[in-house]
This record gives sequence, C-alpha cells and structure tokens, in this order.
Amino acid sequence: MKRDIKVVFIDFDGTLTNQATNELTEKPDELIDSLKKAGAVPVISTGKGLYFIYDLLANKPRLLDGYFILHDGALVLNPFTGDILHSNIMSAEIVGGLLEKLTAITQNTYLNKATGLFSEHNLLSKDSSLFKFWNKTLDHEGVYQVYVRDIQESLVTTIKDLADHFDLEMYSFASRRNSRSLMIHNRTSNKACAIKKVLDRGGWTEKEAAVIGDGVNDLPAFMLDVFKIAASDAIPELKNKADLVLEVGERIDSTILKLI
Repeated sequence: MKRDIKVVFIDFDGTLTNQATNELTEKPDELIDSLKKAGAVPVISTGKGLYFIYDLLANKPRLLDGYFILHDGALVLNPFTGDILHSNIMSAEIVGGLLEKLTAITQNTYLNKATGLFSEHNLLSKDSSLFKFWNKTLDHEGVYQVYVRDIQESLVTTIKDLADHFDLEMYSFASRRNSRSLMIHNRTSNKACAIKKVLDRGGWTEKEAAVIGDGVNDLPAFMLDVFKIAASDAIPELKNKADLVLEVGERIDSTILKLI
C-alpha cells in the first residue's frame, strides 16, 4: 500500500551497520540517493556525533544537505546553512555532580561533546564551510551525553538511581563481553523531540514521516504517529511497535521505495 511519505529518519548504528562488527550492511549513499530520487527527504538520526559519518560527507559533501539529528536528539543542525535547530546541552553543575558520583563506581565514563572533532579527525578541509561552521558556531565544551561503557549488569540500577536523582534520562543497551553500556542525558534529549522539530521546520506532519531504527534509543521515535520500520535484528520492544519489520538481508531502500 502506497503512503504519502515525504521525509525518512534513518538510524545509523545497527540499522545501516552490523551491530556486532560495526560494518556497513547497506551503503548509506545509495540509500540516501534513492530516497531523494523518489522525492523523500532523508535525515540521519543517530546517537553518534557528526564526525562518525565524515566518510560519507567527505566523499559526497552535498549528498546530505539538510538536518542531522545527533547525540540521540540532543543536537539538531544543518551544518551547510549554519542553522542549529536544537542544542540541548547538559548543565555543567549537573554533569559535575553526576561525574563525582560515577567515578566512585566506574572509570569507564566519557563525555559526548563537540570539542575539536574536525581537527582531530582531519577528514574535511579546514577551509570548508562545514569546518568553519563547526569551529565557530558550536559550543565545543558543551556536554550532550554522559556515556558509561562496559559495566556489570549489577551496577545498572545503581546508576539509574543516580540519573533519576539529577532528573536525567538513562537508557541501557548490551555491549561487549556480556556487559551493559549506558547513555545519560537531559530528559528532552531524545529522537522524538528532535524529529518533531525537524517536522515543524519542514512543514511536514507525523503521518508524512517514516522512521527506521533498531535499538532502545529509537523507542521514543516509535511512539510518534509516523510509519515505523524496525531492522531485522531490532530489539523486541521496537518490533512490537513497528508497522513493518525488515526481513534478514532485506534492503531498506527497496522496501521504502515500494511504500512511497
């Protein structure tokens, strides 16, 4: 059944990549190009920062010329126009208090922020408009998320209590060596809030949007009145809310193009 889908929000890790090996399962440039030719606007919606998809931008810098949803919705920007649609930085006081408590529990704590990403990775020219935008416009020291990596299952509840104490949101996901990893952020930093902002800016309704995802960070977006597509290896909670679950090996682009 054809649908009036005008914008497609695409998760990256686990959807375009294999979660276990981190290898691409589908070429992002082919998927994005197919969507654009079909008249749909592609938007990358990821837990990562922009630097993780530099390879795509460096080779075809105008392939994606709209908004990116980064850090699970904490940052929404169009780096080509300089428009920051949403930037939800955590309070420095709260981050400091949280880190003080966390360091007594684990040393595997990292801050997701924008410091020096272009110069460190050196994948785009320092003369490029994208580089200049990043270095002059964004708050380099602002923390978007606190990432706790590879902890024992027994510590998850303790850290969740800490997040609640600071009125922060936390989600947990499986990581290597039978451990868990955690992402902590402001309660209004999620993909659903970010998607609504992009829809408002573009003049689209939720009914005109599709969302593709696989993990717990995609659950807020799957609560919206959008067309929901779950990857073949998505978590059960996501599959239960999906309008369509991809089969193993099924290409995303061919599936979406049948719907548009």
